[in-house]
Amino acid sequence: MELDAQGDREINAVEAAHRNDPQERIWLNQDLRRGRYRHYKGKYYELLGLAMHSETEEKMVLYRPLYPCPDLAEEYGKDPWFVRPYDMFFGTVEHNGERVPRFAFVEPVDEPSLFPEKEPTSYCG
Repeated sequence: MELDAQGDREINAVEAAHRNDPQERIWLNQDLRRGRYRHYKGKYYELLGLAMHSETEEKMVLYRPLYPCPDLAEEYGKDPWFVRPYDMFFGTVEHNGERVPRFAFVEPVDEPSLFPEKEPTSYCG
């Protein structure tokens, strides 16, 4: 077995075969840009990681809004998480007559804030 780039865990043959392919590196969470993203409509979100749909094996993005969602609180709690298909999250949309990213990277975060105590006020929409 080979070791990962940090040398702290063994990687399987599939990981080893695909680790130099940029798309596969993202799927393996090696190059994913975790951090804050701006939706083309103006609100901010934090990308937490990738997930796989358990039935279809579709690649999904796990993210959370950086603004209050009181209408979702009863069913999903005060800090809901969202998933969106990977290709849709990183795809483009037509907005005001031009193609723009659906979510544009703003800045990295050191660690995903899975259970934040306080929202960053500069990102509340």
